[in-house]
Amino acid sequence: MTIPSRARINEPEFLANGRSLLDEFERATGNEIDRLITEEQLAVVEALETVCEQIETPLQRLEHALHGWVMYAIMPIFALANAGVALGEDLLAALTHLVTFGVIAGLLFGKTLGISVFTWLAVRSGVAALPEGVGWRQIVGAGMLGGIGFTMSLFIADLAFVDTPLLTPAKLGIMIASLIAGVAGWLVLRNTGGAAAKA
Repeated sequence: MTIPSRARINEPEFLANGRSLLDEFERATGNEIDRLITEEQLAVVEALETVCEQIETPLQRLEHALHGWVMYAIMPIFALANAGVALGEDLLAALTHLVTFGVIAGLLFGKTLGISVFTWLAVRSGVAALPEGVGWRQIVGAGMLGGIGFTMSLFIADLAFVDTPLLTPAKLGIMIASLIAGVAGWLVLRNTGGAAAKA
């Protein structure tokens, strides 16, 4: 609430200043190839950096700077702390517990199969159609990402295993499955941006 959310310059000013500086940079270009930029060009680059900072609000700049820390440090720590998994002497026993493997299998294979198979049935029956540019590999990848079920899965585990020693293995299985599902889904989807839909 205290960080400014207004830019120093508006969009028309940014565009005008940016185009003017880029034109100036082009005019200052020498004839030599593969060399350092000239002093005039360096001054233009520094002025362009200033203009870019002026169009970006302090709030956006701070949000962008903290994004990595929040996503990859603060949120995981917060999630682990709220999961309530005790990392004690029984951790190895919980890792090898059947409930842990059952939860992992349910999230990884159950979600992937459920989403993929029901999507296939919906398309084959004519109830739905794949969006343009979406193929079945992308559907399977999305199904894998469906295995990331942290909040709701923990809620269901709390209901199913309340006041029992099975709650810790279940929560551990949820965390492991979420991690594996995220990585597996990313690996499947990372090169499918331009995949054509296949009937």
